[in-house]
Amino acid sequence: MDTNGHYGVYGQFNTPKLGMDDIFADIHRMDVTALFRAYLYKVEIYVRLVAILFSIIVFGCIADKAYEPGWCVMNNSAACDYGIVVGVIALLSNVILVLIDLSMELIIHLTLYRIIAAGMLVFNLLWGFNWFVVFCFMANQWSLSPKYLYYEHFKQGVPIVNNVQAAITFALFSFTIYLIIIVLGIMRLLRGPGNILELTFYHNLWKKAMYSNLERRVIDSETNYHTPIVSRLEGSFRNEFDETL
Repeated sequence: MDTNGHYGVYGQFNTPKLGMDDIFADIHRMDVTALFRAYLYKVEIYVRLVAILFSIIVFGCIADKAYEPGWCVMNNSAACDYGIVVGVIALLSNVILVLIDLSMELIIHLTLYRIIAAGMLVFNLLWGFNWFVVFCFMANQWSLSPKYLYYEHFKQGVPIVNNVQAAITFALFSFTIYLIIIVLGIMRLLRGPGNILELTFYHNLWKKAMYSNLERRVIDSETNYHTPIVSRLEGSFRNEFDETL
């Protein structure tokens, strides 16, 4: 058998060696529907989409009614500033991390895969801690806020109360979501490359096996095609020789 995994003289088949170029080339040629179906089972994508939604709610509620430049209804302008900054960065980072999640399973190099997964895990730990601090800070400052001030300053008492309570509540929800993301990140770091890479590997293995099997069948068909002719010629020569005797 040659180095490409083809059949030898006796027709045995050995597992072909797949290089990095083969795997990446076949990934780009894979069926888009099958690839999309595989991504539907990635829980990390759905959790990050929920985290994006919660971050929009947090900084949107603060910026809409509870905050003006130099003034925050939660007793301290730093509480509003901190909530908006953490929410906006969480939104942008989760959009980027969703794209990274979509491409993580296409990485072949195990060391590179674990470096990226570890970096994402560290960021998730940091931002989960930030969400916890945001929740505690805003809840504390809201409890210390003199309630008559926002009625006098904003003239919109009920909408402000609803927005602040929603921002504090979804900050807590965001912290909970990041706990789930952290657990999934640890599982990914321990698991290594996922099913899409395995699917691609066996897809390449199956394709090379089919090509090798097809090549062997062509050779066998040519052999079977010529064998009866040779047999008939040998039989005719043998008959002629017997007649001469």
